[in-house]
Parts: sequence; C-alpha cells; structure tokens
Amino acid sequence: MKRKAKITLILSSITLILASAAQFYTNHKIDRSLQSFPYHLKDQLTLHVTEKSRSFFQRELLFTLEDAQQQKNDIISTQLTALPFTIIAESQLPDPLIRELNKKLNITIDKNSINSKFSVVGDYLQSDISTQFRDLANKPQDLQININFATKSKFMEIQSQLSGFNYDAKTKIEGLRSQSVLIPVGDHHYDLAELDLEIKHADIYLLNGENTHIKLEKARYNLNKAIDESFYDLATRFKSEVIKISNKNKTTEKDALDILGLDISNKQSKVPNQVSFYKTFENLVEENKALPDALYLLTELFFSNEANETKINIKALSFPNNASLNQFFNANDINLAFASDNKDKQNINTQFEVNIGQIALDGAPKDQFSMKGLALSQKTSQMNLTEQLNLLHFYTDLLNDLSTRVPFPEKDQPDFVAKLKQRAQPFKEQREFRLQVEALNYANPTFNVDVALEHLDLNHQENQQANYGYHSALTIKKLIHKPLALQINDFTYQIPLHLNKRVNPSPFDICYNQTYRLLCPMYLSKKTYQTWQESFAKETNPSITDAEFRFALDTFPSTQAYPVSVKLAFDFNPEKTKAFSFDTLETIMHWENMNIDLQLALAKGLVNNEKHASLPQKQEVWQTLSQWVKPQDQLAPYFLENEENYLLHYVQKNGKRTINAQPFEEVMAKLDQQHEVQADESQSQGEQPEIPALNDSPPDARDEAKAP
Repeated sequence: MKRKAKITLILSSITLILASAAQFYTNHKIDRSLQSFPYHLKDQLTLHVTEKSRSFFQRELLFTLEDAQQQKNDIISTQLTALPFTIIAESQLPDPLIRELNKKLNITIDKNSINSKFSVVGDYLQSDISTQFRDLANKPQDLQININFATKSKFMEIQSQLSGFNYDAKTKIEGLRSQSVLIPVGDHHYDLAELDLEIKHADIYLLNGENTHIKLEKARYNLNKAIDESFYDLATRFKSEVIKISNKNKTTEKDALDILGLDISNKQSKVPNQVSFYKTFENLVEENKALPDALYLLTELFFSNEANETKINIKALSFPNNASLNQFFNANDINLAFASDNKDKQNINTQFEVNIGQIALDGAPKDQFSMKGLALSQKTSQMNLTEQLNLLHFYTDLLNDLSTRVPFPEKDQPDFVAKLKQRAQPFKEQREFRLQVEALNYANPTFNVDVALEHLDLNHQENQQANYGYHSALTIKKLIHKPLALQINDFTYQIPLHLNKRVNPSPFDICYNQTYRLLCPMYLSKKTYQTWQESFAKETNPSITDAEFRFALDTFPSTQAYPVSVKLAFDFNPEKTKAFSFDTLETIMHWENMNIDLQLALAKGLVNNEKHASLPQKQEVWQTLSQWVKPQDQLAPYFLENEENYLLHYVQKNGKRTINAQPFEEVMAKLDQQHEVQADESQSQGEQPEIPALNDSPPDARDEAKAP
C-alpha cells in the first residue's frame, strides 16, 4: 500500500511538473506573441495590444486599432485563460465602441460575443465573433465572423456573414458574405491577398444633390494579389446580375439606366509595391484635388504596371432617350476590352475594342434606329506616356472654360508651344482604327430620311514614319436611301495618303494626330497655326496615288445594278499651298492648289433607263444623272463613251486643266454651245430647256473658267 502511494505521489509530482512546465511554456508563448505586436495592414491600419492585468492563469488584454491619421480606437477587450498547451479567450467590444457604433451606424447592439481558441503546440488559432443587433428599421440582424490563423505560415483567413442592414429609411443591404486572406509581407506587416465579397441585394441612395439610387442584385467582387519583394500582380473582378441607376428626375419606373449581367475584370502585372490604389483614391478625396491633377494621377496609376488588361461585359443595357415619349435605347451583348504593354513608358502599346451585338431605339413614335453587329477597335503603338501626360492638363483647362474659349487666340500659349515642340522630338506614334457594322437602319420622317446599310467595314491607319502616312479603306455591301429610291451595292474605296519623310519632325505632326487635333486651334494663334500648316505641307508634300472608289448603283426596290468607278490621284502644288488638312472636306476646299488626276466611268445602263423612269416616285436622282451625262439625249462634251461606259478624265496640273485630253475651256465652250442649241430648239417648240445645275457637273468651277 505504501508502495502504491509512493508511485502515485511520484506520478502526481511528474504530472504537476509537466503541467507547470506546460503552463510556463504556454505563458512564454503568450509573452512572445504579445511582443510581436503591433501588426500593420499595408501601412493603412495598425493593431496594438495592451496588457491591462495578468496572473499565472489569466490575462486581460485590450486591442486598439490605429488608422493612417494616427487616430486610435479600442476595439476588443479580451479575458485570456492560459491552460497547459491551450489558450481560451473570451472577448467583448468595449462599451465606448458599442456606443459609437450604435450612433454612427444607427443600430442597437443587443448581444456580442467573441470566443477564441489557441493551440500552443499546434498550428491554428480560431476565433468566432457573433453579434446580434437591431438596425434603424428595428429589424433583428445577425453578424457572424470566423477567423483562422495558421501560426506556421502566419496566413490569416477571415469569413463573415451579415443577414442584412438598413442604414436609413432607404439605404439597405441583404445577404452580405465575405471571405478574405491576409498574408505576411515582412515583420509584423500584412497585406490583403484574397477577397471574395457577395451581396444578395442592395439599395443605395447617394446624397449628391441628384438623389442617385443604385440598386444591385446578386453582386460579387473578387480580388487576388500575388506579392513578391518588389512587385505584385493584381486581379480584380466585379459581377452583378442586375444594376439599376436612377435619380430624382425620373418620371416613370422605366426611367433609369438598367444593366443586366455586368462583368468587369482587371488584371495588372508587375505593379510596384509602393503603388497603392487605396492611398491614391484616399488622397484624391481628402485633398480635393483639381480635375487636371486627379486625371493625371488616375492615368499614371492605370499605367503603373508592366501590363494591364481590362474587360467589361454586359448582357443587356437600357437607358432612356426621351422618357416622356417612352423612347429607350436598348443594347445587347456589349463587350469592351482594353490591353496595354507598359514595360517602356516611352514606348507603350495599347489595344481597345468594343463589340455590341445589337442596339435599338424602342418606343419611338417617329424615329427608328437599329444597329446589329457593331465592332470597333483601335491600336496604338509607340505611345510616349510621359509626353501624353504633359499635354493632358491642356484638355482639362479647355473643358473648364469651354464656354468662353474661342479658336485661335491673339497670342500663342507659350507652355503649350514648348510642350508641343518637345512632344515632336521625335513623334513615332502609330494608330490603326477599324469600324465594322453588320446592319444599320435609321428613319426620321420629319427630315425625310430612311436609310439602311449592310456589312460596313472601315479601316484607317496613321503612321507618319511609313511610306504612306495615312491609309483609309472602306467597304459597304449595301446602302439604301429609300426616299431617293437609291441603292448602292459593293461600295469600296482605298485612299493612301503619302507624306515625304523629313529630317526634323514638325510640331504640326501632333496637331494632325487624333488625340491633339482639338488642342492646336485653341492654344495657337492663327498666324502660328497657318505658318506651321504651310510649312508642314511644303515639307511633306502630301499626295494620294491610286485612290479608288467602286460601287454598283441600283434602284430601290432593286431592278438592275450598274457599276461606277472613280480613280483619283492628287498632290499639292508646293508653291501655292497655304493650308492642308487630313479632314477630307476641308482639303477639297483647297482643290485649286492641287495637281489632280480623276477618272470616272459610268455604266451606260445608268442613263435614260426605262426602269428608272417607271419608278412610282422619287426619280429625281436618276433624272439628274441622265441630264448631267446626256442633256436632251445628247452626250455632254465632258464625256466620252466606249461599248460599256461613259468616261470622264479630268486632269489639273500646274494650273492647267484638261478634260479627256482637251483644254478645259474648250470643253466648257462646247457645253455652252450645246445649251444654246437646246435652248433655241426648246423655244421653237415653246418649251423651256432643262439645264443641269452647275453643282451637278464635275469640279470644273465654271465661274473661274470665265474669269480672265
């Protein structure tokens, strides 16, 4: 018996010693854990801990959160119970924090409990937070938060669920769920690596003067961040089945922007660790930065990476055109994509694409509009982002006083001129624009417009360093103008514009670029603008060779299509050139300073066609065409004919003009004689002659021909 008692005593002593050792070890681990505080979340939030009291088995801790402005708030009061190899914690929110939350969030916290369990020898920390509260609508709500901490990897996973929340009489959310992962990025520093946030329903009212109402259904936000020593890769995504945006001006329930199936994603690679999207937006709001500074920061932020890819997909979109008339634009299958290669900020390549399945104007009593298969893309290469940003503020300044700004001020803006010259050294930027439309219909009875087209494809390239500085190509399968009873089939054109290479680039290279075309007239005096324009034209000697237009002309409804072709070549006369523009209409205004070679071929079936004459209405276009080619059934002197076509060849070179190899003046004289004969014949028959309008003739400038 004594031996058993002795053995029991020895075992009890060993157990006590081990338990004491385990307790000391547990307390030691607690001390080490407390010494590792504070912890930082990406320099935005700092978590401190204060030990209020302690004993061998229990400790009282107070956790304090500090923001970037060094404002501290006590957030959790914890009673820690240390057992051998195990730690149990019971926590609660401090009373001052509860009162502050009740006041700021318009809630009443009825019950709050925080239970935690730690394993000293294991690899976990678990904490469960449960809060029951009543919101402004006095509706009971429940918040559950679960925290798991892996002590070896130091990864922290946080899961939370909120049943709902009525912030005020209108703003409310339902079914909020989130899951996030925090990872260590150095000693005592954490960063958000993963976030998954879901909302079942939300009604958000903004007090912005417009009473904007945003309604969300089944929205989800994802964030994934891969971090290394110097950079991080970031991927974000936002999805929502329904988004409805309206304001105080809505007159009906349908008077709102409706978005169905929104999906926005963004991927950025190699973002410098010092770049913080949160801090940038926070600074914009807190410092109330002016528009130029805000745009500069946001643009710089968007390209602060080595690669950027953004996509926006929308299943259906509806917005009012005129709600009072019940007119709404509807679009389906909308896809936008932007990608950029930003490794070299002085040599950025970008690509932007828009694809829309269908657009229609619904509910309109008169106007009708529909478009199917819209595809738009623009590629930019060798863009100098730094120089782009240097010119950005000129656009914002222009927008600020657009109502008072007029083109061509009396004096140049010196800073703009300096930036323009700097931007042109050298200007390598290249662009390619493409527009495709599968089908389009538009009708406006008020203006007697009813047009339709099928399969449009427009391609435009800008490259002032290549053999052809600019190149445009267009094809249209079918174009119909119903009021004119006109149909054009298989329309194509090719316009290659050639610029001579120069040793030194001109600032006007920038003025002709699509991005800056609006700026030059607003910041340059008329004298400087015209001087640079004239110099540019003389140095580059713009010319078009082998431009070609082809199409088949038919009636509507279709009877018989006949081919028409136009070939065009021109270059400016350097001695007389005072202006040049890449705007086609503006360039034509200066055609007298060009060397022109124009060849026109019209199929004979287009003239005096019995089917055209038998059209029930709107034959004017066909009558005008016939009278222009064969007035009074006689071939006009500016046309020749072969077996199939009527031909016109107009040449203007070094101030001399010919039509079909005959002097221009002689042809015009023959035309006058023809008109006189026709007038005499008509008078003898008691009829007035029908003479084609001058503007129906080729570009002959008859009034100039009669001038000395």
